[in-house]
Order: sequence, then structure tokens, then C-alpha cells
Amino acid sequence: MKVKFIKFINIAMLAGLFLSACSNDDVDSTSRITVPELPNETSVSEDYWIYQNLVVPYNMEVKYRWDDSEADLTKNLIPPRLDYVVPLLSIIKKAWIEPYQKLSQKGGEEMHFMEKYIPRLFYLIGSVEYNSDGTVTEGSAESGRKIIINNVNAFTKDELIAKYDTLEDTHTFFHVMHHEFAHILNQKKNYDADFKNVTPSDYTAQWFNENFMKCRRLGYISKYSRENPDEDFAEMVAWMLTRTKEDFDKLIDDPRLPAEAQNKLRRKEEFVRKYFKEAYGIEIYELQAEIMKQVSEIISDDYDLFNVPGYTPSITNN
Repeated sequence: MKVKFIKFINIAMLAGLFLSACSNDDVDSTSRITVPELPNETSVSEDYWIYQNLVVPYNMEVKYRWDDSEADLTKNLIPPRLDYVVPLLSIIKKAWIEPYQKLSQKGGEEMHFMEKYIPRLFYLIGSVEYNSDGTVTEGSAESGRKIIINNVNAFTKDELIAKYDTLEDTHTFFHVMHHEFAHILNQKKNYDADFKNVTPSDYTAQWFNENFMKCRRLGYISKYSRENPDEDFAEMVAWMLTRTKEDFDKLIDDPRLPAEAQNKLRRKEEFVRKYFKEAYGIEIYELQAEIMKQVSEIISDDYDLFNVPGYTPSITNN
């Protein structure tokens, strides 16, 4: 599968909305990466941190050096700032990988849950991708095996806070990962087929032309949810896991939504809750709370994004 999170750029208004697109491929989570062993701490500090914190425990490769084979050569792209690589990866580990690992073990899943299911490759790009249709790509996921994170060089505390301080149709790179990871989990253990019957007649391939609130009033959590039931389910997961329970409830209980739409969204929410519990032994609301606990710490005034324990940048870009 391939997911892209992009935002429209209106040059005159300097405003943007995020969109996404996805295609399905099979995932083989049993494959293992081959990474040269790093013998000691005299190696490049970024490589050593990645090896110790992501490769060894989670069987996950990270590429941050430029690689033509991983990027879209039709776009003007730049590599990430070296001193931003580990700080970004550290919050991905803190607010995405570790909460899943903790809650899966609590629910009785095997110790190596994330090692088994996590995408095998993360590729970091410093800039966004400017597209010919006026959109900007900020992240994507391909075939359940690779996640591309764009715009690493814009990684700041203000950027994170701005993207979380909203109840509207705004995504973070966490949203990309939660959405794609939902697809991976669904391919291993599918969700209840009755999910598609909650809003059976309003899916459309032209979802990107729809109004955001119109989609909500039809019982969809986002515009992209209207693409098909698989994307609808993945979007429900991503929206639930990038907000607190209180904030997610505000979305559903929005007085602008008719009671029928609220009921449909609650039914979809229950399908998600039941799926995580029955398929993986994970209590979705506990996972949500753990993720948002970490996010709240990350965006707090006391948290220094660029002071990662045990890591000193090999090069500092000024």
C-alpha cells in the first residue's frame, strides 16, 4: 500500500489543507533487514544511536543519507539536517513505537510485537515535495515496508504544537504512521466486514473534491475516509490515536453534526475498539492515553527536542 499525506497550497491565501492517497500491496512482516553491525561508540553518532535504539530492538532500518533509489527524482528535494535526524526519530520511538509495544504486551501479545509488524525502512527527506497540481507532499508510506518522512528540516517545537493544537483536518507525521500501521495490522488480521455497512453508499473516488464538514455530516471522520472502507478504518484509527479521548469526543459530539452522523461515527469507533481488543489484545483507549501522554510531554515547555540522552550530534548545522 502507499499513503501520501499532502496539503494544498493557495499561494494567495497562504493556507493549506491536508489530503492523502493510498494503494494496496501485500506486506511480508517476517522479512529482516541486513545492516552492518556497529562495533562501538566511535562510529558516527547518528548511526550508533539508530543501531542501538531502532535496528537492534525493532528490526528497523533508517536512511537519512541521500539515496536516489528511495526518492522521487522528478522532484527537487534536499537531505535532512544531520542534527535533526535523531531528535525526530527519538520522538517517533517515544510516542509511537513504545506505546504500541507497551500496550501489546499488556494485552498478552508476544514480546516482539513491534519488531514483527513495524515497517522495515524509514527514509528521511529534508524538504517537502512540491507537486504540479499545487499540493505539497509531507510524508508517505509504501507497501507496508517503507515510510518516508518529508520536511524534516522544519522539525521544531512550534511546528509540533501547531499541528496538535487543532480539532480540524490537520495531520502530523504521527498520523501518517498510525494510518499506515493500521493497514499493516489489518492485512494480518482483518477488521469486521460489517464496518463497511455503516456508511455503505457514500464512498467516492473523488473524495478530494469534497468539503470537509460535508464528509463529517455523512459520518466520515475525514475527507480521505470516503475513499473506501479500508481507508475509512485506517483514518478512524489515526484520528483516534492523534488526539485525547476528550478531544476525539468533541469531534464526534460537534453540534454542527446531525445525530445520524454522530451515531455512525460512534459505531465506527466501536468497530475500531473491538478490533484492537479481539485481534491484538490492545485496549485502544489505553493506547490512546499512553500516546497522548507522551505527546503532551514532548510539546511541553520543559521538553528539549534536541537534547536526546546518550546522543551528541556529529555535525551541527547552523
